[in-house]
Amino acid sequence: MRGKLCAAFLFFCKSLAQFFCGALLYYQCERVFRALRHHPAPRREIYLLGGLAVLLLVCCCRLPFKGRKKWALVPLVAGISLTVFEYCFGAYYLFVRGVRLWDYRGCRFEFQGLICLRFSLCWMGAGLLTLFLDAGVEKLLSRTPFAYEKMKRLWTGQK
Repeated sequence: MRGKLCAAFLFFCKSLAQFFCGALLYYQCERVFRALRHHPAPRREIYLLGGLAVLLLVCCCRLPFKGRKKWALVPLVAGISLTVFEYCFGAYYLFVRGVRLWDYRGCRFEFQGLICLRFSLCWMGAGLLTLFLDAGVEKLLSRTPFAYEKMKRLWTGQK
């Protein structure tokens, strides 16, 4: 029982850290992009989008693909799922709250100004980058005192 509780706690802490890192990173990227284009600063809601997008990217990395298929399919799945997520998030804020968080109406291959092909391709690149980073983070965490097996032994009193 303690082992499962420990695993759940570690999963929660790791997910929380990924959410906040993603929120800060996405917000900063959005700030730089908007500053270069002379647009107003991003709204606070962008933090939520960034954090949830990183969690979704990490979930895509956990899909049970093996070998070369993983390197081809994970970015594709990430691009599609994050584009759908971006549309739903933007549509909610636009149609329910009356706030346009971003505007792709000037871009080619856009839909309702909420999604466009160029940023869908960026989401695919983010999926590939996350695949690299996630593998490195997992390897790094396995060497720390917070590794699952080490925490389980500490929690249950095993040696």
